[in-house]
Formats: sequence, structure tokens, C-alpha cells
Amino acid sequence: MNTAMRTVLALTLILILAAPIARADIPESINYQGRLLDSEGDPVEDNTYTITFSIYTVLTGGTAEWTSGGQAIVVENSLFSYTLDLGPTYSHLFNDYPNLYLGIKVDPDAAEVDPRTKLSSSPYAYHAQVSDGVVADAITSDEILNGSIASNDLAPNIVMTQHIVDGEVRNEDLDYDVVTTDKISDGTILLDDLNDNGAAGGDVIKFNGTNWETGGISETPIIWSGGSTSHGRGSGWIIYGSDGVDFNTAAGYLSTDGSGVFTVQTAGFYRINIWTIWTTSGYWNGRVTKNGSPIHFQYETGTDVWQASSIDITWYFDVEDQFYVDCYETMGTGYAFHSWSMYGSYSRLQVTYVGPPAP
Repeated sequence: MNTAMRTVLALTLILILAAPIARADIPESINYQGRLLDSEGDPVEDNTYTITFSIYTVLTGGTAEWTSGGQAIVVENSLFSYTLDLGPTYSHLFNDYPNLYLGIKVDPDAAEVDPRTKLSSSPYAYHAQVSDGVVADAITSDEILNGSIASNDLAPNIVMTQHIVDGEVRNEDLDYDVVTTDKISDGTILLDDLNDNGAAGGDVIKFNGTNWETGGISETPIIWSGGSTSHGRGSGWIIYGSDGVDFNTAAGYLSTDGSGVFTVQTAGFYRINIWTIWTTSGYWNGRVTKNGSPIHFQYETGTDVWQASSIDITWYFDVEDQFYVDCYETMGTGYAFHSWSMYGSYSRLQVTYVGPPAP
């Protein structure tokens, strides 16, 4: 027993500390390896020895903060190893104390080897796994891997304008339909901010009663041109027909069956322009009728020779309204209007879509 004690007191200690590893893999233990020699410096006999490990906050004296209790450890070729399994309960030691010391004794009745072994910084790394928190202002940009902060690392509503470089928010950073009128300062939308939306030179953007569209003012604003292929000869009011057509681009605006009656498909102002020659020894009358009621009336005295007259008015019509032009000569022996000619002479009726009413 005394020989064993002398062996314990002459014990040589070697602490091999694990290299730092990833945080998720940090063990809650410290690996310890040692070599056991006798008082002459020779290896002890192979055997099982009772060894106790303790951790102190002071180099000498004091009370152990943690102890393994006596552990039966096999020594072969004077070498042995043991894992100090601290567990999370004692993790505070590495946070609360700048220095910790490992005490070792062989045989429960023997004294600890003197001096105690100071634990190097490597065992403290294990505390990172169970640390209660990080010291304020401890983590800087140098400790963060570039490009490693993901969206789910940020709390909602945490990024403020002072953290965004001026001019760095780009179009691709915005989702569709996220900018509303509340986010646009009144009076700040300029003409340069608007797309042409397919408008040609001289066109305007207008509302047709259902949708916004471009057009209305162009180099050729007339949408229907033509006239009656027969003479207006007879008694009573005679409608100026629309069976002769120069051109028709009125689809969606007007429709006509050739009788001279036009039905409105797009609400707005329309310009109605007719000119013709007529003859009577009495009186000549011309008018524009909307939904059966005259909106324009013209009266002239005949001289029994061909005379020229024209009507040119602009009027507002709603969808499904109807209009036409009719003429009347009082004698019944002359002509209320001459027929249309494809060469552009004698008579003509032209209609232009001027545009929607002012808001």
C-alpha cells in the first residue's frame, strides 16, 4: 500500500485537450490522458487503479466544484485515459471563472498530486454549446460569414430605412401590385412615367365608358363616310341613306344597316357632317334626329335651281342611342337631296367620334 502511495505521489500527468470542433458537435466532456510512473520514474505495473478527478477554482486548497468520485481505471504500459463527463449542470464553471484547475489522486486514501493542472482554453469551448447568452456587442461583422444571414434569421419588421443604402432598392426587389396610391405623393407622376399604351402620334388616352383606350384625335378622325345611293325625291321627310360607303372604321363605335339610321355602341360626342345639293321652287328643310326627336333643324328657300346646303353639328350620344339625317322639300316635285357618288360629288355624310364627355 505504501509502495502504491509512493507511486501516486510520483505520478507524472499529461493532459491532452481536444481540438476545437463545430458547435453542434461540441461534447459535454473533456478527454484526459495520463502516464503513471513510480518514484524512480519507471512505469508502474499494469493493473486497475482507483483514480479520482476533481475541478477547483483555485490552484491549492478550496473545495472541489466538481468531482468524478473514485473511478476504476485500467493502466497498461503506464498509460491510461478517462473522459470527464461534466454535463450541462456544470457548464457555468467555464463562464463564471477565468481559471479552473484539475486535481487528481490515485487511491481514495492518497493525497492529490501536487500541483494541480490548470485547464487550458480548449475545454472552455465546450461551454459555447450551453451558454446562457452572448455578451453584448461581442459578435461583429468579422465573426459572420459573408452571405450566410438568411431571411429566417431576421425578425419580422426589423429592417428599417436607415439600414438600406439609398438608391439600392431595385424593381426586382418589389413584388407585383404592392405599390398603391397611398404610397405615391400627389402630383409626382410625370408624363415621362407613363407608357404610350399603343397610342400613335396625336392620340389621347380616353375612357370609353368601360375601359381606358387611346385614340380620338388622329390625322384621319372620320370613322364613317358614305351616303345614299338614291335621290331623295318625293313628298315628306326622307332619310338620307347609308347604303353607299367610302370607308368604315366605326366598328365598336357605330353600326348601320344601310337605311341611314346609326346605332351608337360607344358613348361620347360625335360630329355629324352632311352636305348635298337640292332643288325646289318652295322651301327646303334639313334636320338631325336623335331617338325620334330633332336636335338640329335647318330651313332654306328654294329658287327652282340646284342649290348646296350642309349641316355640321357635334352632339353627345349614349350607348344604344340612334340618329339619322333626313331632308324635306315642300313642293314634292324637286329633290330633297342628290344621290351619293363614289367620286365624292353631289352629296356625302361623314361621322367622327370626338371623344367621351369631360369628367
